[in-house]
Amino acid sequence: MTTMRVNFHRNFVLIYPYLAILYGAALCILYTGIHRVLLRLKIVAIQEGVKLKLVCLIVPLLLTSYVTQMASTEWHKALQLKNSRDARAILVDRINSGAKVPVVYIPKEIRIHEQDLRRLKYPYKIVALETLFECTDIANGSLAIIPERIEPGAPTDEKLAAFYPKAMSKVQVSDSLLQAGSGVTRLSLFSVDPKLFVFDARRLAACDAQQSLK
Repeated sequence: MTTMRVNFHRNFVLIYPYLAILYGAALCILYTGIHRVLLRLKIVAIQEGVKLKLVCLIVPLLLTSYVTQMASTEWHKALQLKNSRDARAILVDRINSGAKVPVVYIPKEIRIHEQDLRRLKYPYKIVALETLFECTDIANGSLAIIPERIEPGAPTDEKLAAFYPKAMSKVQVSDSLLQAGSGVTRLSLFSVDPKLFVFDARRLAACDAQQSLK
């Protein structure tokens, strides 16, 4: 349960009695096993009460150590997630700290939040990815944010998803001015940590080739 995102106890009420029975059965089996081992080792001086206390102590300790280890792991994951920043927010900060640019082109597919857009101190345009690669009406000296890789989130996205690897193969990632993130950008869905690059819009190799989805 410590690995679950939502732990509503009402969803588990029905299994608690069975867990209690299994716990009792485990104690009984462990007690019997220890008793047999002691008999084989001819250690008969230990009284029944002492053996029962040992069993009742060992099992909770084992369970507690296991649950503690799992809870600690998930706690550290939660802290890491809480303290991490979205790739889109990071890029907005880095763009703001750079030289002045006339326009920042932002593909609608990467879904930059309105809050981050308000923090961007330069004019921006929300465009489709194919518009960037067609290079229609791209201002000189402008910046463009593009994802490294995309995956379709709906059947209508398959055309762009099929086109994108060819377009990216013409782009030299080493020419990117900024980058952030580590994950895949999903179309029609929100991507948690997309890997994004910032290019001088005219550096997009697909611009020269006039790539189009049409």
